[in-house]
Amino acid sequence: KSQTYPEYRDLFLNDYADLLSTPEEAQLQAQLQFLKAETGKEIMVFTLVSFHDYTGANSNIEGFATGLFNSRRAGNAPLQDGVLLLISLHDRELRVQLGKGYTDQDDHVASMVIAEYLVPAFQQGEYSRGIVRATEVLSYKLGEIISSNTSAAGASGKW
Repeated sequence: KSQTYPEYRDLFLNDYADLLSTPEEAQLQAQLQFLKAETGKEIMVFTLVSFHDYTGANSNIEGFATGLFNSRRAGNAPLQDGVLLLISLHDRELRVQLGKGYTDQDDHVASMVIAEYLVPAFQQGEYSRGIVRATEVLSYKLGEIISSNTSAAGASGKW
């Protein structure tokens, strides 16, 4: 444990667990760059072998995701509209962390994405399919939804 949080090689995609092929990474980066260009919203995807490998690791993925999210300053600062998709492979945990600009309704979107796209694909060992599809759905669903809120939001899951 030497780093508090993983460094980021790319603004949008950091696949430290090597769950995506090179073409899948290119597809995802293009999709996330397009979302940023069209809506101004940023979704960051981080895959890690284990979030416990970092000194910023709290006892749970929610705390780690919040710290990573805040350290990377995802999204537009005044709107607080960033999104982090964090996958911790060996811990079999994941988190969709939403900025404070999202609402409780958006938490339901995050929970739905985890339950319907991420967990089923991950249980079948199809990590890349789950990540690509979940990112597509988050881009679509959250691309239009922003309002004022006062607390950090999101959803977590295990597979």
